[in-house]
Amino acid sequence: MGKKETNNKNQNSNIAYKITKPKYLSFWSILFVLSVVGLFIMLRKFVCFHGDMLFWFFASTSQSMAALFAVGGVFAVFGFQAQEAKLRNLYDVYKEWIMEDLRYMFFHERPDVWKDNQIVSIGKKAVKEGRERIAEAKSKKGDADSQLITDEKNISSIKERINDIENNEKKRDVVLKSVKLPMLVILITFMISIGSLPFTSYISESFLGLIILILTMALITYSIWCVFTFIRFSLSLK
Repeated sequence: MGKKETNNKNQNSNIAYKITKPKYLSFWSILFVLSVVGLFIMLRKFVCFHGDMLFWFFASTSQSMAALFAVGGVFAVFGFQAQEAKLRNLYDVYKEWIMEDLRYMFFHERPDVWKDNQIVSIGKKAVKEGRERIAEAKSKKGDADSQLITDEKNISSIKERINDIENNEKKRDVVLKSVKLPMLVILITFMISIGSLPFTSYISESFLGLIILILTMALITYSIWCVFTFIRFSLSLK
């Protein structure tokens, strides 16, 4: 019964520490809707842009994308720094706990020589070896004595702290990974709008101009949605 409860507790712990990336709206769905609208406009021979309209549209788009890039970058930097500071505190507390409370038990070297990227792997190795030693001791002694019970509690504590550290490392990494898509879409939108500015007089009131306009509008909508999703995701991280 105790073993079953322990397994359930570990499963619940794994679920609690699962980190999911933000789900972004599909760009192709936005492009499809705008393409249908553009096709409808073209078939009705309705002129939706003329003269300097495209010039000011692309000029304002490039400025807006630059500002949106800055907003997304600020949230990414501060989100990463917040997770890094929390990790730094977890690392230091964990090492101090091992040196003072555990007296270096279950470990082959001093914690102060560990690199940050080694802490999780070393902790998992210590938990594995510790559980093997406890199982071997139980098989020889039969019932667990007070020392084995203490060792089991210490191993469980190491596991919990390692899970907490690993969870926050994933959060830190996810902040950087999840901001790549918004920044890339914003950059593409910015480049298209800047590149189209000198040619607005040539593509105005033409089918090519309609295509570029629809593509740019889809990218603008998708950029705003991606940045909004990323900001909401970064604010949800604690």
